[in-house]
Amino acid sequence: MWRGAYAWWLTYKVEPKSMNFKNIEATALNSDFKKISILSCKLPATFSAEECAEIDGNNLSLTVEGDFNSDGIIEIWRIGVAKSKQGQYYKVLFATSKDGKLLHSLSTKYDRPGFSAFLVRGDALSWVMCMECGHLADVVWSGETFMLDWGEDYG
Repeated sequence: MWRGAYAWWLTYKVEPKSMNFKNIEATALNSDFKKISILSCKLPATFSAEECAEIDGNNLSLTVEGDFNSDGIIEIWRIGVAKSKQGQYYKVLFATSKDGKLLHSLSTKYDRPGFSAFLVRGDALSWVMCMECGHLADVVWSGETFMLDWGEDYG
């Protein structure tokens, strides 16, 4: 739990560097994306061991597995940051099958490519924009696609 005056997740910035993640091109997530970087605590890690311990200590994850649309297929959800061809930054999340096929992707425009993580509460998947601030979106299945429900911020 954060107790100091410095909240690294508020100022954290990572520049998207790759045109793909494994076999998934950045443009497959959004035709306007040029580059992407995936946030990870596994090697090659994006965050320090201390930062990863704080993420874990707040019950957050950078990768989540589950069947969040109840279709019988386990999805592997990842978080990243992307940069568009016009230079705009996005926070992104996407799901692949266990064999690496892209299943779903969502993104939101942001001023800078910063921190975000997953929060799982039972069967509910949420995308949090910072630790301990309550600014999050629930990732909900509409029956056809996943959508972000920003609803009310949790306090």
